[in-house]
Amino acid sequence: MDDMNILFITNYDVSPLNGGIDRVVNILAEELNKLPNCQIFSAYFETKNTPTDIFIKKLKVEKKNIVSTLSDFVKKNKIEIILNNVPSYKKLKFLLPALQHISKQEHPCKILFHYHTLPGFEKATIYPKMYWSRLVNGQFKPVYIFKLIQQIIVRLVGNKLLEYHLIKKYRSMYQFSDKIVLLSRALIPVFANCANLPVDDKFVAINNALSFSDNINIDLIYRKQKEALIVARLDEVSKRLSVALKIWKKIESNPLLTEWRLTIVGDGEDKIYYQRLAKRLQLKRVFFEGVQAPKTYYERASVFFMTSAIEGFPMTLTEAQQMGVVPVAFDSFGAVHDVIENKYNGMIVPNNDIDNYIEQLTWLMLNDKERQTMAHNAVESSKRFHPSEIIKQWVALFEMIRDPRV
Repeated sequence: MDDMNILFITNYDVSPLNGGIDRVVNILAEELNKLPNCQIFSAYFETKNTPTDIFIKKLKVEKKNIVSTLSDFVKKNKIEIILNNVPSYKKLKFLLPALQHISKQEHPCKILFHYHTLPGFEKATIYPKMYWSRLVNGQFKPVYIFKLIQQIIVRLVGNKLLEYHLIKKYRSMYQFSDKIVLLSRALIPVFANCANLPVDDKFVAINNALSFSDNINIDLIYRKQKEALIVARLDEVSKRLSVALKIWKKIESNPLLTEWRLTIVGDGEDKIYYQRLAKRLQLKRVFFEGVQAPKTYYERASVFFMTSAIEGFPMTLTEAQQMGVVPVAFDSFGAVHDVIENKYNGMIVPNNDIDNYIEQLTWLMLNDKERQTMAHNAVESSKRFHPSEIIKQWVALFEMIRDPRV
């Protein structure tokens, strides 16, 4: 690869502690930093947690002078590619036109928009019941009252206004970028539909890379504990953990599975709701661990439990496979098929078929040999998501966008 200067734009000063987007960006930046002819830079809006020191130079940007400060930074550092990772449409409304102005008028460069979630997730998050539940559970935050009223209005008025907003939002991402990078090929028609546009060659799909630097030692698969694991943000709208707890009620009532326990790693706005639901269901073998480094939990668990309603490309699935934890997931998002080959390296259950989920989970827990074989397959299949493999796709994209003849 010829010399290349790349600018990452993110909401936060990149830190692996910030969550999904920052972890993905940090992994990609680390891999690019290993290449001899690549220099990476960072521009961000806010700081949270301890930032990484991997970037050569950083720039904190603000709305009021974004064009001038970004333009000076881009020109001074001879940036060729800007990789935009900002998820907030509130920021994108002024950031996208600014980037296009810089690339067209100030300094020739290419704009890539890396979209890290499910296009159209906004439709699925119209869920007044959840905000009402949070208020009933004693979480009297003004934002919940506002959201509850807002979502009731949307329900009553209909989806026309939301559809108009989504078309405007996703079309602006498309129009102000040279490429749209999505997490799975399955998401390309979904994004195009949100923007009311046809699928074309502006869309690219690159999966997320593995989180951990190494896979579990295969020998440890045979020493795993009888433990099911959930690693997730405790948010009912997207993660649907109420379904997981109701499924686990059936598992606890099975006399053949009395040695199994469920561990939940993570925190979120619905933690109180889940704890009270677990108490109401009289669950005895559910443990809420809060925010923890998840690797040790993956190393000891045998089954990974996912009931999400909304996902882009969940890193927890590949983390589980990398650590030999057999995943069971609903067929509720397209990228699940990028990760799981049903009954080979995990289980895919028809969406919302709770009885089927219980049946598959029970079978997996009762059949040690088959579960261990699937765990071994999961570890091997996860290697295709190793950062050294994923970076090849990014480098090919960068070279192509610099010279379309490549």
